[in-house]
Amino acid sequence: MYNRSNMADFQFPGQQWSNQNPVIGTGEGEVPLAKVPSAPMMRTMASDVASIKETGGGEPRPYIPKEIPPAFAETPTPASPKKDFVVPSVIPAFVPPQPEMGNVSIPTPQGPVGEPGKKKSKSGLFVGIAVFVTLVGVAAIVYFFVIPKFTTAPVETPVATPTSIETVPAPEVATTTEQQPTIPPPVSETPKLPTIDVHASLFKNSADLTSEVTLTEVTMDSVKKSLEASVVEVPVLREVVFKDSTGKVYAFSTLLPLFASSTFTASTNAFFAPDATFFTYADSKGVWPGFVLKLAAGADLTSAIADIKKLEGNNEFASLFLVDPGVTQSWKDGKVGTTTARYAPFSKTGIAFSYVWFENNLVVSTSYAGAQAASKKLGF
Repeated sequence: MYNRSNMADFQFPGQQWSNQNPVIGTGEGEVPLAKVPSAPMMRTMASDVASIKETGGGEPRPYIPKEIPPAFAETPTPASPKKDFVVPSVIPAFVPPQPEMGNVSIPTPQGPVGEPGKKKSKSGLFVGIAVFVTLVGVAAIVYFFVIPKFTTAPVETPVATPTSIETVPAPEVATTTEQQPTIPPPVSETPKLPTIDVHASLFKNSADLTSEVTLTEVTMDSVKKSLEASVVEVPVLREVVFKDSTGKVYAFSTLLPLFASSTFTASTNAFFAPDATFFTYADSKGVWPGFVLKLAAGADLTSAIADIKKLEGNNEFASLFLVDPGVTQSWKDGKVGTTTARYAPFSKTGIAFSYVWFENNLVVSTSYAGAQAASKKLGF
């Protein structure tokens, strides 16, 4: 099918066609045709067949329709109305991520195919933007409404914090290993204090009284407490024997260092026999302790006298008193009977400390009257 607008592109043999010469030329042995009317001539298969039948097999003649169909009428093509594209005033700042829906390819909108060399219509750009906006809207609906129905966030269950935790003891597991017997730690034995089996009094004349005292603990206070007695109008000399729980008698080297440790050292104690005689002299003024030591066999008397003189250089002997004697005064020479003695009076009237040597016997007393009574029991 062809029309007048493209007749120049299609020429039949023997024709000289142009827009200035619309007359079809004659071919060899052909009769020139009449001028082409102003209306275009349309030839179809049906018109050619009918023409052949009418002419008895001659060359088909063109079919001239009585009325030109409106489809082939030359009417100017109206220009497409321009539509203004409204750009959204507010562009959303956040574009929600699209769910994974596989590789989705967005077809590029293509405008109507026109003739080569002609510009594409602006309507194609509008269609592309509309398609893109539609896809974004669909993706947003899928992300916010469809996906949440299939994926639900886990609900956190609050855990109650226990106020107290009870510790359950682990069950005891029976073991087949034989337990070794527990060996108790070695008991540190208290060093044995010096004792003697049998006591022999140094008094040749028996004392007025004799007392045996068992000490449960060997301390200065326990010894003093055992020597306490009531005051008497008639003076009494009592001998005291100190024993341990087994009945053995304590040696003087166990008791005297409790009162005068600086004087009765191991070297000084070696000058005397272990068995001593302890006594108390009681009168109307109080109870006054004292003791008698005997020089050991083979000991040097002069060295022993020098060691005992150390009593005058310290105030240890004051601890032998059962009462506070007061302040010590200067040492003086005296006599007990006919024997020279040394004594130290105290600030309290009638109280004095003395010691005296009767040959190999040393008498120490917290009372001058007590020293005189002890010397008589010794036979001097």
